Amino acid sequence: MRFPIEAWHLAADGNDWTPAFMRAQTEIPANSTLELVLSDCQYRCASKIDLIRGNVSIIGGKRNKRTMSSNEVTTAGMSTLYFPTSGSRGIEVMYPGRYQGGTYGSVVIAADPTARGDGWVIENLALMGDGQFEGASRTDCGMIVRAAGQLRNFVIRNFRGDAININASVGAGGFGDGNANGCIIDTGS
Repeated sequence: MRFPIEAWHLAADGNDWTPAFMRAQTEIPANSTLELVLSDCQYRCASKIDLIRGNVSIIGGKRNKRTMSSNEVTTAGMSTLYFPTSGSRGIEVMYPGRYQGGTYGSVVIAADPTARGDGWVIENLALMGDGQFEGASRTDCGMIVRAAGQLRNFVIRNFRGDAININASVGAGGFGDGNANGCIIDTGS
């Protein structure tokens, strides 16, 4: 099932787009593939987005290309998820037993020990933090990955911790519990 993210945004959400991402995941049958398509603009997210169901894709509009003469990548015109809250993380991909539930604006989701984000795809997208990189945080990252999926043609900048943190080991417990075997990360060209 393919939807523009705007289909899940309510007026009550104001300029916070996190509830729309969470609402879409809870209102579509769990056995369906869900593609959320973003316009080429900036979406402000007041809190992190948790991927709590399998086979969710977040697809931006324009493909970002590097030039041969420069490694500098611009996000101009790209679909961008902006997390302005200091110390925020961007997207967290869940593994069974890790999801503790949460409140995302007007969307409240109960803890679910079966929540799993495997099979995710994020493509043609920029994730932007608040610009306060410190390098010491393992939780305030652009993405925390605990289940396998694909990240293609992306830019992640300005988070306090890593751009991408994949620290997943089955049975590890705590922060590192998960299984991200088979992740594909391709920055594109």
